[in-house]
Amino acid sequence: MGTLKKQLLTACLVSLLCLSGCSDMVEINEISIIAGMALDKGEEAKYKISLEFLNAVELGPQPSGASSPSVVYSMEGDDISELIKKFNTAFTRRIILSHMQVIVISEELAEGGVEEVLDFLTREREIRDDFNIVIAKGSEAKDILSVNYILQKSSSLKLNSQLTTLQREYGGDPGVRLQDFISAIRSNGKDAIVEVVEINGDPEKGTDVTNMQSVIPDAMVVVTGAGIFRGGKLVAEFSLQDIRNYSIIMNRLRATTYSVPCSETGVLGVRVTQAETDVKITYPEDRPVIVVETGIEAFLNSSTCKDDLSQISTYQEFEKKINEHIEKETFETIQKAQEKESDVFAFGEKMYIQRHQQYEKIKDNWPKEFAKADIKVKVKTKLRRAGLEKKSFIHSYEKKEANLE
Repeated sequence: MGTLKKQLLTACLVSLLCLSGCSDMVEINEISIIAGMALDKGEEAKYKISLEFLNAVELGPQPSGASSPSVVYSMEGDDISELIKKFNTAFTRRIILSHMQVIVISEELAEGGVEEVLDFLTREREIRDDFNIVIAKGSEAKDILSVNYILQKSSSLKLNSQLTTLQREYGGDPGVRLQDFISAIRSNGKDAIVEVVEINGDPEKGTDVTNMQSVIPDAMVVVTGAGIFRGGKLVAEFSLQDIRNYSIIMNRLRATTYSVPCSETGVLGVRVTQAETDVKITYPEDRPVIVVETGIEAFLNSSTCKDDLSQISTYQEFEKKINEHIEKETFETIQKAQEKESDVFAFGEKMYIQRHQQYEKIKDNWPKEFAKADIKVKVKTKLRRAGLEKKSFIHSYEKKEANLE
């Protein structure tokens, strides 16, 4: 019995030695966490890569204020993968890319094509798929990573939170991630769309730490729209309103607010809380017919109209005006994409499913087929409530004035 116990003890000790720890463990004080990457065309080489290194001490709850919360450093080279590994010619710690929040691509680079950039991003094993991709308009991509912001301090962390909130509150972010972008580039029936940002103010002053100490910042990174790609090249731009309409068509909208005219001077503030879209495609004669049907649930957020909110007929009239307004906006957004022969709405993929045999005949020429497609937009809105106030202040005021006269 004693021999058996010794054998079991020996086996346990050997097992413990095999499970002693992680062979690739790295201490936190031996790494540099990269929050964001910017890609520009180089002046002396093909690419200029800029990385934002986080300064964890200044990002904590009790920062010293003696140093910057992040550091942005740039290098130039002809191959992105080699260039990333050469950053330790200036920095002491191993670079970790798995926590990146944003990748910024310059407008100039995007117009020339991003295929090589995407190839690197998909092959690099440390890079995940949960970061934002944005296009820098009117400045270098590096400048976007260099603007300080008081709340998040790091430009990359700020941009990530900014886009998430914008999508949730307004529908102004298409919510595209790396695999979405690559899938759209490779697809015959869909093109890519990526958020566009600009610097509002002085980029040079925005790099100073004092930009976080001013009531009115000298520079701020703002979202202005989205870039439309055909193949791997940037060809056009959507407005924020267009992105919202895109989100509705793609069933990605969480919530938004429309300003709907209800008279010559009156406007309805309509808060959309739910939108569901169904797309049907046929090819009856010489061009596709695309029918976009959207059901919307909403409530009144504000009203400067004179209509009596206590009447059912008022809500019916409002629903009609809302339908017409959103139909017009959505149709114009699709038209913009048609002008550039860029199907960012995946109508081609839907036709592949719904009308497979017909699509197979035209798939190689789908961009031009989409450009000449007959678009029909139908919206049906249900106003669920008028907010917290049941009566119209304007209607009540005018009624009171009439009684006084």
